[in-house]
Amino acid sequence: MIRIVNKKRFALFVSVLILVISGIIFCIWKYASEDPKVPRRISMEEAGKIGKKETYQVVIKINRLKGGAGGGLERGDVIMTAAEEKQWSQAEKDGFLIIKMNLTPEQAALLIEQKTGPHDMEENEKEEKVLSESSDNGRRFAVDLGKMAIGDSEEKGKVIFDKIFETEDVIVAK
Repeated sequence: MIRIVNKKRFALFVSVLILVISGIIFCIWKYASEDPKVPRRISMEEAGKIGKKETYQVVIKINRLKGGAGGGLERGDVIMTAAEEKQWSQAEKDGFLIIKMNLTPEQAALLIEQKTGPHDMEENEKEEKVLSESSDNGRRFAVDLGKMAIGDSEEKGKVIFDKIFETEDVIVAK
């Protein structure tokens, strides 16, 4: 039979051992319960660590008009990202703010991601969203126009190519 000399130390050792084993089991359960089909939502900082930064052109909604192609988009929302070489029509230049930004491909994709994506909804909510006439397709991230010295009264599109912006300077989470 095992003889225990110091019962308090033994009880402490058993308690710590139980906590460690419980923690390991919890971590394994948590990792195994994640659905691999559902993409994990990453932050802008995490996306900045994936891939190489390149210069993109970013098209931003600058006016406050509702409806049209940008139905639920708000002022400052990114409409699209494009390669640095993209040529824009005069109508696009007049209707939107177009800037250059250093982004990774993951960050470029995040800028146009909707606030509520299909991976955030239950099955019945997905059906309701499909059936609803007006959907909220606002973006998770926006460009802070104030940090770019664009006032609230400015609503006419323009192109700013003399500076290449960084995400941490102008992008904000909504």
